[in-house]
Amino acid sequence: MPPLPADVRERVAERAPALADWVRNPVDQSILAGSGLSANGLLAMMAGSGAYDAGIANVGEEWFLGRPEAEGRLRHACTRLREAIAGSPIPVAVVLGATEMTAEWQRTLIDSVREELVEAGLAVFPTVERAALALGRLAPR
Repeated sequence: MPPLPADVRERVAERAPALADWVRNPVDQSILAGSGLSANGLLAMMAGSGAYDAGIANVGEEWFLGRPEAEGRLRHACTRLREAIAGSPIPVAVVLGATEMTAEWQRTLIDSVREELVEAGLAVFPTVERAALALGRLAPR
C-alpha cells in the first residue's frame, strides 16, 4: 500500500503531534481516540491528497455493538462517514460486516444501517477483501 503522502503526514502532525509517526496506511483508527483527529477527517485528507486511486472505510460495527447507546453511536458514525465520502474525489467502498450476530436487535440494526448507506449511493461490502476486489475492477488496465 502506498504510504501517507508528506502533506497528509504534516497535517496529522499539526492536529495530533503524538501520532505523527504512528499513523500509517492502512490506518488503525483505534489509536485516533482522543487525539483531535477523527477517522473520517483522516479519510477525507487521504482521499483528497491525490495519492490514492480508491479507498476502503471499515465501519467496525463490533466496537459500537459493545457500547451503551450502540444504535445512536453507530448511526452517528455512519452519518459522519457518509459526509466524509460525499466530498471524496475518489471512490470509497464501505465495509459493514455481515449480519451474523446472535442478537436479533444487532442483526436488525446492521441491516438497517446497511440499507441507509446503500440508499445514500455508497458501495457497501461485508469484508475488506470483497471491497478491494470490487475497487480493483475499477482500476485502469
